[in-house]
Amino acid sequence: MKFLQFAFVFASATLALAQVAPYQVAGVAGTDGEVDPHPKYEFQYSVADPVTGDQKSQQETRDGDKVQGFYTVVESDGSLRRVEYYADAVSGFTATVSHQPGGPAPPAPATYQNYRPEVVA
Repeated sequence: MKFLQFAFVFASATLALAQVAPYQVAGVAGTDGEVDPHPKYEFQYSVADPVTGDQKSQQETRDGDKVQGFYTVVESDGSLRRVEYYADAVSGFTATVSHQPGGPAPPAPATYQNYRPEVVA
């Protein structure tokens, strides 16, 4: 019985403290509160995976409010799609898409037979 009384008092005290404790909003990790007035960056990458046939690339630069770049991807029929884009505060986002015929389509992935054990009766 004393254990139940102790548990009740402990639970009541914990709840009372939880109601009194001030609520604090956590800050956003990794920010110092300042915004760069003229952001600037550039990056590029490419992928050429012979196993999956995945081929693509991208390049982009930003200087202030102007962003421009392109990306390419080899379609399933072997053609190359290239998208060039530009964005700024005046004209918004503009993209130009072009297709170039390519080589033969990459081979389809190999199919596998699921293993089925022989049923012996």
